[in-house]
Parts: sequence; structure tokens; C-alpha cells
Amino acid sequence: MANSGKPTTPILGGQLKLSDLQEEGLPFLNAWKAQIENQVNKLSGATGPTQLPAGVDVKGSTVSNIGEPQSPTDAISKAHAEKNYSAAALAPKLESGSSSALKSYRQLNSKQQRESYSDFLESCMSTAPTTNSSSIAATGPVGGSATVTISAGSHQFVSGNQNSYAQRSDTLALPGSGQSVYYYSLTKGSQTLALAGPYTDDTQQNRLSVNQDGTTLVAVAAVNSSGLIAQQSAAGTTSPASTGNFRLLARL
Repeated sequence: MANSGKPTTPILGGQLKLSDLQEEGLPFLNAWKAQIENQVNKLSGATGPTQLPAGVDVKGSTVSNIGEPQSPTDAISKAHAEKNYSAAALAPKLESGSSSALKSYRQLNSKQQRESYSDFLESCMSTAPTTNSSSIAATGPVGGSATVTISAGSHQFVSGNQNSYAQRSDTLALPGSGQSVYYYSLTKGSQTLALAGPYTDDTQQNRLSVNQDGTTLVAVAAVNSSGLIAQQSAAGTTSPASTGNFRLLARL
């Protein structure tokens, strides 16, 4: 509906007089009649699209039978809106792989959204590949215990970022039989290793308990009555040759 921005010229009111019907008054009467005819024709659409420069207020009533829009300023019907702009209509266009997919969504196997950097998950700490620069050593046994030391080092991310931490030494009680397993872990941003244990065995479930989001495993120490069990203990720099050619810890 066009809007010229100019108000419609109002129809002038007035009463006809007998003199208006005389020949000298006919021009005024004919002008008034033409004005009324023009306004009625405009409002009825007889002379083209109806123009209402002052706007339309239907006081909450319904405007019905709206046709399909033809130009950018045309009004649309409820049916047209639901067909083209409802959740059901937009969902297929926003799906991964479509030309209109939301850029904030992570699209699996998308070459356009492939990560250029490797640090976006570093806060999880436990995501591979990572490693650390520590070694593990022990003294004893003395009086039924051994001292296990994890050297100072840094947790190394594949991005090149590092989380440094201090050395930690603990005097661990040796079991009378079997073995005891201890885990050393690091929390994101911390410079102090945490110790968990003893566990009766080195299992995936036990490792998971100290290797969840926000923390990562730095070293594992297994001890028996004779002290540190070298083949079952390791930190980031422990050579696989000392653990039966099996790398117990590092994931790079």
C-alpha cells in the first residue's frame, strides 16, 4: 500500500442554498461534487490502489484475504509467514551442510569449519594429545615406606602452550602384600600436583577418577613391600624400555 506522506485533501463541508442552484452558483456546486467523486473513487480503488497517507488503525480487528506479496513493502498473511518463516520452514535451511547453516554450530566433517588452532579444548586438560616433562624416582624402602618424587615439569599441549608445576615428594606406605597404586594429577592453571590413592590396581576406571575434565594424569606410582615397582610406574618422560616396552602415560 503506497504512502505519499501527504495527507488527503479533506472534503469541504457546507449546506446547499437555493442560490447555489442558480446559474451563477453552479461552478461552486460542480467543484464540490467533483471533489466528492474523486475521494470516493480513490477510496474504492476505482482509480488505482487505495492510498491512506495517515495510516490504518483497525482497533484490533482482523484484516483478511491478503494476497501473496509482490514487492518488498507488501503485507503478508499468516499462511505466508508460516509457510516461509516458521520454525518448521527454517529448520531444514539451518541444518549442517545446508547453504544457510548457522556459523556458530560445529559441523562434523565440515572443511569450512575445520579448526585452525588446537587450543580450543585445553581447559578440559584430559584431551589427547598431551604429555608432560616429569620423571619419577623413589628411595627406600625404610620402615615400611618409600619416598616417591615427581620432578618439576610442565604439562605440554600440542598447541605449544604449557602448564608448569612444582616438584612433589611423598612418603608412601608400602603394603604388606599385593600392591598399592597412586596417581598424580594436575588441575588447569594450578602449579601443584595432587595425589590420589592408594588403589589396589592400575585400572582404566581408577585413572578416569583423576583424569576428568579440568584435570589430567601426570604420573602413576605403583609400590609393593619392596618399594617402587618400576615396570608399573611412569611419568611423562619415562622410557617405554623401563616399563616393558609399554608407554604407561604419555599420549603424544
